[in-house]
Amino acid sequence: MLVDLNRRAAAAETASAGAAKSCRETSTTPDLDQLAEMLGTNVMCFDLRHGRLAAGTDQSLPAIVPSELMWHCVQSAESQVQVSKSGLVCFALPFPAVDSGSQVAVGYVLSQAGARPEELVLAAAEQGWSPSQLDAHLAKLPASDPQVFRRHLALATSELHRRIAESTDTADRKRIARQLECSYEEIKLLHTLTQHMHVSHAPREIAALSLSRLATVIQAEGHAVWLDDDREGRLFLIQGHLPFDEIGMARLIARFDGHEWPLPLLRNQVAGTLL
Repeated sequence: MLVDLNRRAAAAETASAGAAKSCRETSTTPDLDQLAEMLGTNVMCFDLRHGRLAAGTDQSLPAIVPSELMWHCVQSAESQVQVSKSGLVCFALPFPAVDSGSQVAVGYVLSQAGARPEELVLAAAEQGWSPSQLDAHLAKLPASDPQVFRRHLALATSELHRRIAESTDTADRKRIARQLECSYEEIKLLHTLTQHMHVSHAPREIAALSLSRLATVIQAEGHAVWLDDDREGRLFLIQGHLPFDEIGMARLIARFDGHEWPLPLLRNQVAGTLL
């Protein structure tokens, strides 16, 4: 267990050390933007499992949040705050916008106005900041009493979880609605075909009817119906554009001779293959 924790800490330290470089290559996310707005300060999202910075609202934000604080946040699944004697208040909270469970949103504020934390001064020097850049950064940082900020962080965490859960519910409802719509079209197609079969239409007419309804259920560049009827012989109908003719269709079907054709067959990424 000790070895595992040491490896985790090493991964987090690697992420922190490479944050300045990674941040230039990483953009923010809507959820992270909302969190930064609620907290009144910039935040970064670290992926501790892969040891990298996943996103950030400020491309130049120094990575000074301790790795121990991040892992404590992941292990406890609760927001964490650490206050240094130099006036720096670091925070970390589980970032629920991903399923891995190893991503945390982190940032920092000042414990009092005018504070000049040593950790931030050293990090700025490592990034090559000038004194004026450091002063400008300190001037933008909000100052808050640590106890007050803890309560504020807890409220912001709850609100973020609520918004993400609400967004997930909305996405699930839309997905279910699309599935119901597709199922309805499939049932409607089968019902229409069954009705016309009762009227004893010829196979060609049933195939043409299927082709016209198929385009409303499955959107594609082209659709085809290929029948091998004992009475009327082979029947090949096309609607739209397909990259093969009747002979090509026969060759394509022959490649799946072992397939159980009452069941659907789907093949993706066939470009460059023998198909």
